[in-house]
Amino acid sequence: MTDRDGALEVARTDLRAPHSMTAEIGALSAILFAELPEAEAELQSFYDRHSKEHLLVDKWFALHGAWPRADAVIHVEAMLRHADFRLTTPNRVYALIGSFTGNLASFHRADGDGYRFLADTVIALNAINPQVAGRMATAFRSWQQYDGKRQKVADKHMRRILAAPQLSSDVYEIISRTLGTSRLGATAA
Repeated sequence: MTDRDGALEVARTDLRAPHSMTAEIGALSAILFAELPEAEAELQSFYDRHSKEHLLVDKWFALHGAWPRADAVIHVEAMLRHADFRLTTPNRVYALIGSFTGNLASFHRADGDGYRFLADTVIALNAINPQVAGRMATAFRSWQQYDGKRQKVADKHMRRILAAPQLSSDVYEIISRTLGTSRLGATAA
């Protein structure tokens, strides 16, 4: 048995009889990040056990956002339609969307779909809660550290946010500062 196999067996044991919530969430994270076949079922089981506990449902959404799956953007978009998710609930937004933007492989996909998803979400949130929208928009702040292809796509989606009708000052300030005022004026022509 390898160390990985041993660790995953400990995770499975902790899911069957967790001694603490930290152990249960850690075990579930290990199952997800190891891409084990039982990941979906274990996530559903966690939700079924804890669906009445708001903080644990937030943790459950965060696990979905952080899950580094090949179809992560599609998966997180589907989670937006879950019965317990609302863009009007800031903690749920921070859990799902915030975790997704910290999911480096998925958020920074070479095709830019992670950036598109975030821009769509920021635009939708802008009308509901501009402060939360602004906070989510901060995920673009490191865009100049990306490779050229990712920079170009991130730039495109940030400009799409700036062009959104009735953009709040919260979101405008974050995105325009992230792009840089001199750059903004130089490329807007």
